[in-house]
Amino acid sequence: GMGREAVDGVIGELDLGKLSLKDVKEIVKPSGILDSDRLVELFCKKTDGVSVGESEYVVEGTFGSKGTGPGQFQRVGFVAVHGEGAEQRLAAVDSLACRVHVFNVGSGECLWSVGSKGEGPGQFQEPLGVAFNHR
Repeated sequence: GMGREAVDGVIGELDLGKLSLKDVKEIVKPSGILDSDRLVELFCKKTDGVSVGESEYVVEGTFGSKGTGPGQFQRVGFVAVHGEGAEQRLAAVDSLACRVHVFNVGSGECLWSVGSKGEGPGQFQEPLGVAFNHR
């Protein structure tokens, strides 16, 4: 396979900043050419007030931080939002730590975290998605 230096050389020749967020999600991410840390860095650059295609996205709030404690992430997977107003919640998967964190959208407070790596009740093997039901 290609070494990190060779991959960096190829990536250096590509101007990823000119790709739309859709292209990054549909072409670059599945290609596996960038590791997850570099993808997160690219997504952050694409969505931090930078023009993406015809739309402009601005970060309105952040949730959690990097780490291993409650409300902290090692690798963010997918997120889901539920509710409205003061009751709005955001659930986010940490696919590396095998946990799900639930935040209050308004305050950013981590309400609870659940899960660990394993095969027993309340345990996950590399979780990716998360969803709310209507209960």
